[in-house]
Amino acid sequence: MDIVCSFQGEVGFVSIERPERRNALSLSLWRQLRVTLGDCAADPAVRCVILSGAGGHFCAGADISEFSRLRTSLDDALEYDRELGQCLDLAMRMSKPIIAAIEGNCFGGGVALACACDFRVAGRGARFAIPAARLGTLYPRVAMQALQSVVSAATCRRMLMLGGALTSSDALAAGLVDYVDDAPMLYAREIAGQLCRAAPLSLAGAKLGLCRRNQPGILDLDERLDRLAAQAFQSRDYAEGIDAFLNKRSPNFVGA
Repeated sequence: MDIVCSFQGEVGFVSIERPERRNALSLSLWRQLRVTLGDCAADPAVRCVILSGAGGHFCAGADISEFSRLRTSLDDALEYDRELGQCLDLAMRMSKPIIAAIEGNCFGGGVALACACDFRVAGRGARFAIPAARLGTLYPRVAMQALQSVVSAATCRRMLMLGGALTSSDALAAGLVDYVDDAPMLYAREIAGQLCRAAPLSLAGAKLGLCRRNQPGILDLDERLDRLAAQAFQSRDYAEGIDAFLNKRSPNFVGA
C-alpha cells in the first residue's frame, strides 16, 4: 500500500509512501489516492484530512518512468489525465477541508495536488516546480484550474512556462502556500485542531462557495486545451522530453 491512511481523533492522515521515487504518483496511486480521500469524505468520524509525503518529500508529481508503458496511445494519455483530474476534483469538492503538509520536493502534479487542498503548510526547505514545458507535455486541465485557484496569472505563467523551482519563501510570497514553518506537520496539526473545532456544515458551505464553477465560454477553452494536449502528446518533443528525463540529459526540443 503506497497510500497509507490512519486516524487520530477526528483527523484523517493520508500519506503518500513511495520514498524511493520521492513519492511520484503512478496511475494506480492516483486512483488509490482518490479512493482514500473518498473514504475520508464519507466517514462521519473524520472532520478534516492532513495530506503528506513520506521520506522528506511531498510528491514529485506523476511517475514518468511508467509513461512508456501506460501512455503509449492518445487514449492512454487522456485516460491518465482523467484519473489525475478526478482525484484533484474530489479533493477540491469534498466537503471536509484538507491540509497539505509539504516538505522537500513538490513538483508537477504534486503542485496541483497541494493546490487542490484548502491549506498548504511548507517546510523551509520545500521546493515547488512544474516541469511540463521541459518534458514536452501539457499540464492537465484540472491541474491548471487548481493552480489558477490559488496563485496569480503571473505566477501561473512563471511556473508553467519557465519551469524553475520556487523556494518556500517564494511560494509564500506568491500565495502558493499559506504558512512556512520548521515543522510543517506540527503546524498542520494545529490548523486541523482549529478546523475540528469549527462547525462542519459551515466548513462544507465555505468549501462549496469557494469552489470555482465553470464560467460562460470555458467549455470552448477546455476543448481547445484538450486538442492542444493531444497535439503535445503526439509531438516529437514529448518523446524527446521523456527520453531526456529518463537518460538524465538535456532535451533538444524542435517545436513539433
